[in-house]
Amino acid sequence: MRRLSIPASPISIAFASSLSRKGSKKRRQQARHDYEHDYEYERNGVATLFMLFAPLESWRHVKVTDRHAATDYALVLKELSDVHFPVPTK
Repeated sequence: MRRLSIPASPISIAFASSLSRKGSKKRRQQARHDYEHDYEYERNGVATLFMLFAPLESWRHVKVTDRHAATDYALVLKELSDVHFPVPTK
């Protein structure tokens, strides 16, 4: 497959989404039947997924962080520009 690329200015898309991390455990109470169970969830925090895309280059990258802050978004954009798509030198 031939890769379409514009080296001078690649098109990239950044998207952020929060995800709640839950752990489940089955709690057995006095059940009238064997098939009756009560489930309870314990909260394990929140993770933020940063999804980076470059559709013309068929490239994608996902970065997961433990918190949702503006500094995390800035660091992901800095990583995008410095590591994944650095400016070519002439």
